[in-house]
Formats: sequence, C-alpha cells, structure tokens
Amino acid sequence: MTSEQKSKLFSALGDQTRLKIIEYLIKNNCKCICHIAKYVKKDQSTVFRHIEILKNAGLIETRKQDKFLFCSIKDQEKLKRLMEY
Repeated sequence: MTSEQKSKLFSALGDQTRLKIIEYLIKNNCKCICHIAKYVKKDQSTVFRHIEILKNAGLIETRKQDKFLFCSIKDQEKLKRLMEY
C-alpha cells in the first residue's frame, strides 16, 4: 500500500459518520443508501458524499439497482481486523 493510499484510508476513517457507516455495513452487508441515512441520522445527499469518500479510499463498493444505490464493504475480513484497533 502506498503512502497516498494509506493517507486516503485513514482520512476516510477519521470521521465519525463514516465510521458509523462502515460499522453498519459490516453488520448488515449490502444496504441501500436510504437505510444508511436513517441509521446515521443524516440526509441522503450528505451520506452520498461520505459514501464517495469511503469508495475512493477503497473501503466500500457501490452498485445501482433501478434508482437505488447499494453499498457494501469491499474486503470484509480486512476491514474487520482494521476496526479492531
């Protein structure tokens, strides 16, 4: 992992809302952004911005289904180990 990738990773995890999103996705696998927004008590546009940061850091992946955006953890086991610290 390059220093730039590490910087993106730790920057992405340095926000409380993004940490809540990661924890939620670890527990619930793949979820629609509307469910994530309810869980973190933020509007969908705010959650979408956080999702983009997590995606750019390589932590999650997204897929569109009709008009819904679904998110899931990219590497579940690796992220679980990281979250234990």
